[in-house]
Amino acid sequence: ANGNPPLVKGMNRRSQILRLLMRYRHSGVFSGMNLDAAGNPADVPADGNPEQFVSDLEALGPTFVKLGQGLSLRWDLLPAPYREALSRLHSDVPPFPAEEAMRIVEQAFGAPVGELFASFDDKPLAAASVAQIHPARMHDGRDVVVKITRPGIHAQVQADLLLLRRTMRVAQWIWPPLKRHRPLELVDELGAFLRDEIDMRHEAQNMRRMAKVLDALPGITQPHVVEPYATRNVLVQDRSHGTRLEAAYGTAAAPALARALLGAYVHQLF
Repeated sequence: ANGNPPLVKGMNRRSQILRLLMRYRHSGVFSGMNLDAAGNPADVPADGNPEQFVSDLEALGPTFVKLGQGLSLRWDLLPAPYREALSRLHSDVPPFPAEEAMRIVEQAFGAPVGELFASFDDKPLAAASVAQIHPARMHDGRDVVVKITRPGIHAQVQADLLLLRRTMRVAQWIWPPLKRHRPLELVDELGAFLRDEIDMRHEAQNMRRMAKVLDALPGITQPHVVEPYATRNVLVQDRSHGTRLEAAYGTAAAPALARALLGAYVHQLF
């Protein structure tokens, strides 16, 4: 990064977005925008770089972190250095209070945490921009994790997407060359991706579909939804124990793992 301050201090949301556009007007990220033709570009030097772009998205919060992750998949839109930087976009953030997490769980399932679980760890395993995960144990002894969306995330995302769409509508009116990149369609596409990301019911449905396909394969396991505990804001699933796949690179176990993984992919296709 180049040491520039985050874009969020002392600004309202619209100003943050417009300043982001101005900072990266020469980067190729917003191809087709002749941003220097509007306003006074000297107010915002075009001094952003890929790593700074990632930092600015992180500073803008979960909506833009997730949008950046979705944008990293659009190889037709971004210069290579920005795609690479976005692929490393992190969404780790400080956890929200355990009391709030338990309140959300109780609201989702209509029962106290003590009735729902034999134990519930108030220290999260991980906290990200959209949700955080708490380990727990069911009354039957089953180890699980409880994924809980951040308080206010749905309202924040909806407000940000609406503002982003309005900004793009104005931008393409001011800078007509932008229209050929269909920015409103891009915002809608990324918005649909983001709405799915923050809805635990969507994740649960994907897990159920994968289970139907993969459960019959030897050597392949995946976490299952702990039914019926899946709502918009909370998902309870099996806790998986193991090591990351890349830890096996170059080891004697790697060939067998590669065959199992390839077999699982092929099985899904046929």
